[in-house]
Amino acid sequence: MPTARTGLISGLPWKTLAADAPATTWSLPPWALLLLVAGGVALLLLLVVKVKLHAFLALLVVSIGVAAAAGISLSDLPGVLEAGMGDSLGEIAVIVALGAMLGRVMQESGAVEVLSGRLLAAVGEKRAPLAVGLTALLVGVPVFFESASSC
Repeated sequence: MPTARTGLISGLPWKTLAADAPATTWSLPPWALLLLVAGGVALLLLLVVKVKLHAFLALLVVSIGVAAAAGISLSDLPGVLEAGMGDSLGEIAVIVALGAMLGRVMQESGAVEVLSGRLLAAVGEKRAPLAVGLTALLVGVPVFFESASSC
């Protein structure tokens, strides 16, 4: 019977069994893998910022490209993507969904406009970016802390 793999810190089990993970042998040296990851991050930013591709789609495209370039076979790719995304999304999906609903309620009720208007009045028109940043901080921090506390 397969046993759970342990992580970098001894005694902390991974969520997958050793038998569940596809056999992966890297054909690239570690420095090339690091460059590949850095290139993937740059491509992700380019796709989201310049091309205006939806962030999830851009992440999916870049993940597939980096995995293929790193040497993961195309037949193993769906399993690797499912395992990686399933572990990540399974833990935070409910909190992200609730945070999105809370944000929508705050938007529809006008709470964000009132908050940003008062902050803009407090810091002045010349410092409008500061008011926008503070609004984003005040609206986003509760969702962030809720996400962090569930991990």
